[in-house]
This record gives sequence, C-alpha cells and structure tokens, in this order.
Amino acid sequence: LAYMREARGVKGPHIVIVPKSVVGNWIKEFRRWCPSIRAVRMGGTKDERNKAREEFLKPSEVGGTYEFDALVCSYEAVLKEKTSLGRIPWKYLIIDEAHRIKNENSSLSKAVRLL
Repeated sequence: LAYMREARGVKGPHIVIVPKSVVGNWIKEFRRWCPSIRAVRMGGTKDERNKAREEFLKPSEVGGTYEFDALVCSYEAVLKEKTSLGRIPWKYLIIDEAHRIKNENSSLSKAVRLL
C-alpha cells in the first residue's frame, strides 16, 4: 500500500482483513513504515464497531472522501459489518492469512466477495 500511495498515487480507501490477535500490530506497522497512510482500526466489540462506523465509514460531504486511507479489521468484524463495509468503494483488499477464504462456501469468503 505504501508503494501504491507513494509511486502510483493510489491513496485508498483500502481494507486490511486480519486475525483479531494482530489488528494492533498492523496499525503499529502502518505508523512505523508509512506514517502518511491514515490507518484506523475497526474493533470487534459492538461499541467499537459503532464508533468506527460513525467516525470513519461515512464519506465527507465535501468531495466524498473518507477520513482514513486503510481500515484494519478482524475477520469477525467483516462478518458483522459486511453491509456497511460493502458500501465503500475499496481500492485494494488485503487478507492476512488468506487461507481462511480457501473454502468458497465459508461465511468469510462470501462476505469478502461482497466487498
């Protein structure tokens, strides 16, 4: 994503889907290696998801842009928020440990295809 931003001018929005245990690590890595990417997290609890939805997942009234470049969320958050996430025109979708979508009939695989 850093290359796409710096060399190709593709700023997002992007979505990074990861195991819940490494969401924080992904945010730290974005801040460390490419601080110009505005990475935000969507947590797993209902309150955290509601907060993220209200703060970040609505386009601005001026220009229709978003308040983030990369949204980092867990597999579980994608399953629970697939409707609201499906409304965003993602540029790139990255899946950490993508073997989770190997079974095309799994709920995660179906949800990812909606994005």
